[in-house]
Amino acid sequence: MSSVSLSLLLLSLAVRGSVQLCAPDCSGVDPGTKVRDPTDCTKYYECIYVSEAPFFDFMTGGCQSDDTLCYPYCNICEPHCTEYDQRVPDPLDCTRFYHCTPPTMSNFLCPHHQVFNRVSAQCEDNADCIVDC
Repeated sequence: MSSVSLSLLLLSLAVRGSVQLCAPDCSGVDPGTKVRDPTDCTKYYECIYVSEAPFFDFMTGGCQSDDTLCYPYCNICEPHCTEYDQRVPDPLDCTRFYHCTPPTMSNFLCPHHQVFNRVSAQCEDNADCIVDC
């Protein structure tokens, strides 16, 4: 695979999220090779290579050519969708929510001064108002 243009790293163990100050190195290894996480010995990464479609599509588990499904998952001030027809809270306003139709989402206002309940994903009268940002 001499024309490899991008190597993606997949986290292969479910562990606590952390900021990676040192990135794992997949250069010069075969696809499927596991490499250690240089900052946490409880994690490892599996190296895969993509040349034609560099963006991961979480809906299909494959890769695609455009970045329409790229979301800033680690930024709590940016809403993101992971499922079709999902409702996610607006991080700036507890009376609003987003309806997901990936790769797009629409913002809605709860009726009658209701608050979006994060557990039920519905607008409710006595829900706790949680504003992330």
